Amino acid sequence: MATDVLGQLQGFLDDLQAAGIRATDDPRDINPPALLIRAPVMHYRFGRGCVTADWTGRLVLNNAGTRQALQEAVPLIAAIQDALQGVLVTATPADWELPDGGGPTPGYQLTWTTN
Repeated sequence: MATDVLGQLQGFLDDLQAAGIRATDDPRDINPPALLIRAPVMHYRFGRGCVTADWTGRLVLNNAGTRQALQEAVPLIAAIQDALQGVLVTATPADWELPDGGGPTPGYQLTWTTN
């Protein structure tokens, strides 16, 4: 069966928001700390449509030093992992530019795959 990426995206946003985590798929709505879920890489199999999707979330933290960002990130990543029922595979440190020109601001790139 084909993967419903739009339904999965909405489910991720609903689960995160229900857990009290700011989450969006629109960079214009980022209000740190927040998770921006990007469009997935979609993998296809002949005749089956999209069968797996590789997701990336940009965790944008408040603009602070490394230690402060890490203190904010660790419990937030754990909360995201709980809200998404353990799907996260990696959390890689990253710096992000904000759409309004603010930044760079510290954060993490989170990745996971769905079938």
